[in-house]
Amino acid sequence: MRVIPFGCVVEGQGDVASLPILIERLARVINQEIVVTVRQPVRVKRDRFVSDDREFERGVILASRSAGDGNPVLILLDSEGDCPAELGPRLLGKARAICPGRPVGCVVAHQEYETWFMAAPEAIRDQFKLDKTPIAPQDPESRRGAKEWIKQHLPRGKTYSETTHQHELTKRIDLKKARAIPSFDKLYREVSRLLSEAGAVDTQAR
Repeated sequence: MRVIPFGCVVEGQGDVASLPILIERLARVINQEIVVTVRQPVRVKRDRFVSDDREFERGVILASRSAGDGNPVLILLDSEGDCPAELGPRLLGKARAICPGRPVGCVVAHQEYETWFMAAPEAIRDQFKLDKTPIAPQDPESRRGAKEWIKQHLPRGKTYSETTHQHELTKRIDLKKARAIPSFDKLYREVSRLLSEAGAVDTQAR
């Protein structure tokens, strides 16, 4: 069984623990014959990473060194008001110039990582042992404040903590349902593409 290391760049403290879980879960869906091991993600300050070329290069190089020669690197950021369709390709082009020949991907979660939980609210129900499943909004990406939305559905006395709950919800999220959210589907397709470029799958998932 082939083992493929991934390097990652993230912005949030919760993402450090959550993204490796998510990538490894997606990889098992894409190809059960491989094992993906995600190295400790490189955490960056989003605004500086996006606007400062030196900070961007530093983050990408650290992630690529962590992954090892020729292995994939994935950048994950929240949109925070930026257009994912503009920011993602721009950052991907810069990353490819820094790491030519290496599989590199970039995903911008719109609006934030927790938005993906809104498409699969059973994860919230199970994590917090709720009596009822929260009703997911029709278009989660059209609204900001996913963390606040989660908090609104918790009983009095319970709260949501990014560092405590994000990775646990990631373990429970229904990956198929979450693909209804465009930016999550983008993540799925990027992981598939990176595995394909690393020689782990024959074709990209659609």
